[in-house]
Amino acid sequence: MIKIVNTFSRYIVALVFIFSGFVKLIDPYGTAYKIGDYAESIHLVLPLWISLTVSVLLSVAEFTLGLSAFFKIIYEKVSKIIFGFVSVFTALTLWIAIANPVQDCGCFGDALVISNWSTFLKNIVLLLLSVEMLRNRNYLRSRVCEINQQILLGIFLTFSVVVAMNSIHHLPFLDFRPYKVGTYIPEQMKVPDGMPKDVYETTFIYEKEGVQEAFNEDNYPWQDTTWTYVDSKNVLVEKGYEPPVHDFVIEHPEWGDITEEVLRDENYSLLLVSPNLRKASLKHKDRIEALAKMADNLGYRFLVLTASLGDEVQEFTSNFETPMHVCNMDEITLKTIVRAYPGLVVMKGGVILDKYHHKDLPRWDEKTNIMSDILSHREKRKNRIIVLLLALLLGGVGFKLTQHKDYSK
Repeated sequence: MIKIVNTFSRYIVALVFIFSGFVKLIDPYGTAYKIGDYAESIHLVLPLWISLTVSVLLSVAEFTLGLSAFFKIIYEKVSKIIFGFVSVFTALTLWIAIANPVQDCGCFGDALVISNWSTFLKNIVLLLLSVEMLRNRNYLRSRVCEINQQILLGIFLTFSVVVAMNSIHHLPFLDFRPYKVGTYIPEQMKVPDGMPKDVYETTFIYEKEGVQEAFNEDNYPWQDTTWTYVDSKNVLVEKGYEPPVHDFVIEHPEWGDITEEVLRDENYSLLLVSPNLRKASLKHKDRIEALAKMADNLGYRFLVLTASLGDEVQEFTSNFETPMHVCNMDEITLKTIVRAYPGLVVMKGGVILDKYHHKDLPRWDEKTNIMSDILSHREKRKNRIIVLLLALLLGGVGFKLTQHKDYSK
């Protein structure tokens, strides 16, 4: 009975760690941005490279611990580390639930969004299960020799690091965000019928004999001429439904809001996205230049989307001979659209056809068919996913075949 309970606890904890670690591994920037949000909530500014380093270390640790627990690799040590890991994050998520510094803790990335209190309760369950793993860690042991366990641990670590580095230097090969390839953006901006809307409370400030007083919509003295109106404020008292895409607004410095124009354009739109232009890599500016020229020659729309303003924009555009139309967009939205500095989004009729990291920008010329390049790029991405997952699956199956039945001390 003890072994059954311990095995159940081990599998549940292991699967949660594997899932949580994997969705972070394939999107290190997403976790890095979330770490930055936490830092800002306590008035601490972290450079992106620090947040990204913590993101990779955290995801590698979670994924490797999960696999090690699942396959009983150095199980006695792993059970202790998992208990300590869960204990720390249970305390941390209690603070997050109470202080509410961010709306979503990010424990499962964008793959599964749960509330802060749900995250804390999830960690309470994991803590109880990890206690069970710790108490009875000697009842489940692997018969594989220690050296082979060390080798497998090294394989798990290597796999984790490779996936994380691939997702940093290229785009994540799995995308759980509302701007994934194939998304029809206008549809994602709609609020379904019957969904709750935001509820605001209006406060009116009036002044009488030098004294200001606040009123609501029911009692403000609109007929009493002895009061003088000063100001009014709208306060959100109840949050309504928020569609997946809610801040997709493209502002051109001369043309104004061109969002609808871009989304309705049945021709190709090439959007070069970089939340911060000073962080944008120019190592492949020749490809960017070629894309801009191609778009101009073929009548495609080519826009640079950024949250940067003024001198940063001029500094960036001065690197190119082709005139660039630079538009402004919300920084968080830009970070969500594509995980690169910069990245390219190919859109047509409001549909995202493909996305590219700046290291993977296509080398198009007058003879290149844009759609064939997009389709081949998608196929390469799918093949990379299959290869990575098969490698991990075969490694796990191979290991299980080397194991004998568990035994009790």
